[in-house]
Amino acid sequence: MLKPLLDRLFPQWQHDHQTADWPAGEVISGFIEPYWEQGMEGQFNYVFVPDENREAVNGGRGYFLTSGDYLLVFGQDGAILWQGRLRFVPSRINYLLFQDRHNLQNSVWSTSKQAGVSYADWVGWFWSQPRLKAQFQRMTK
Repeated sequence: MLKPLLDRLFPQWQHDHQTADWPAGEVISGFIEPYWEQGMEGQFNYVFVPDENREAVNGGRGYFLTSGDYLLVFGQDGAILWQGRLRFVPSRINYLLFQDRHNLQNSVWSTSKQAGVSYADWVGWFWSQPRLKAQFQRMTK
């Protein structure tokens, strides 16, 4: 009873502890989306949500992606947009020159992006409507 309340109050804390129940090594189909809520001041996190039983994963919020995990992202046409092990690097959102920017209508932002992928592309994929299909595999650390 206390855990769901703490998870909602401290989503970043949950992000660090949610992998215990996630099956390592199993490839799971689903989609990617951003996670943000009131109080995050426009910042969002990258999330994978399984096709089945969403509520069983982190209180319905999905799995917060972390460096080292494997992700395969499909475009709207079914072609592979990106695949590989995640390696998040800091985004340059606070730089005066050479600032990372996206092409979205809203003013959301993320402090990280996937290495080797433009910030605009990476952010755009997570905010795509309809949501982009993906396959996810948690790698053992």
